[in-house]
Amino acid sequence: MKKSTCFNIPLIELAAKGKWLKPLALDFQVKAMFNHSIIYNYTPNKLAKLSGLHHKTVKRYVKKLIEKGLAVERDGNLLFVKVSKVVKGKLITLPTRPYTSFEGILDRFQYLIIMNNKAKQTYKTAVRYGKNLDSLSPRVRKKALRNAKLEQPGLESILKPVLTVRNASKLFNTSISTAYKIINNLKNKNYINLKAVVKVIGTIPKHSKYLDGSYFNSNGLLFRYLGREVQEGSYLRLNSM
Repeated sequence: MKKSTCFNIPLIELAAKGKWLKPLALDFQVKAMFNHSIIYNYTPNKLAKLSGLHHKTVKRYVKKLIEKGLAVERDGNLLFVKVSKVVKGKLITLPTRPYTSFEGILDRFQYLIIMNNKAKQTYKTAVRYGKNLDSLSPRVRKKALRNAKLEQPGLESILKPVLTVRNASKLFNTSISTAYKIINNLKNKNYINLKAVVKVIGTIPKHSKYLDGSYFNSNGLLFRYLGREVQEGSYLRLNSM
């Protein structure tokens, strides 16, 4: 039985923006559990038992997958379409041991959205300021150098990728409180590690422009809280062994 699954990043991000990430998680759960992508003699109850979801939830999710062209009912069977036929793009393979849960697939989706956003930020910083080039793959580094603008960073320029709850809420198309829960869930399960990023602005006196909550004074210096730096946790690494 398979121990890993190939995840399509553009499709996952598209589903997050369109608010159908959970139906997509059912699709990938089936593909993580079986070497084939067919539920023979399909009924919502049968798939509910396999997935651990309620049969009404399964029925709703399958309807959405059919609507998106990711599933087809044929001759009493449910066929899950190869996702590359719907959206092509960046692929990442992650460990999904046999019988990976629906929740486990959803966690992996959210982890991938955050880590891909970090990669995008790193690339933009490399192009704009020529920073973080060493953290890019050789292929992406060459692309960044070809498109480099090499601007001089300003006093408050953010030179490293950071995650904020507000930014996460946009990535997942959720409320800020839900985004906060998602981040904490991934942190508690050790999918990701987080470290606060604070920048010294200088000896600038308090001013009305520095009242948005991300600035603070300490020992005569003005600081700005930029967000949290994201690093890969040990969960997926341990489960790939």
